[in-house]
Amino acid sequence: MDLMMPVMNGVEATRAIRSASPHTQVIALTSFPEEQLVKDALEAGAISYMLKNAQASELAEAIRAARAGRPTLAPEAATALVQQMAAGPCTAT
Repeated sequence: MDLMMPVMNGVEATRAIRSASPHTQVIALTSFPEEQLVKDALEAGAISYMLKNAQASELAEAIRAARAGRPTLAPEAATALVQQMAAGPCTAT
């Protein structure tokens, strides 16, 4: 799923696909590793977040992993998520 599309963006399309077909796995494929976009795509139901500069073998492995129900995150996407979580509110119990 390309996240930057005209008419309906990839996050909205992912949400619609997952709503209509919950067993369909969606891999977000984009050039943008921004924290909020990673979070939005995963919250919409994408199982993986890959960047367009990934090697063909990495994409093939992400497809195999998605088919098996395993998530895959580009290193940049994982870093963005960690940074977002680290910057978020911290509550002690």
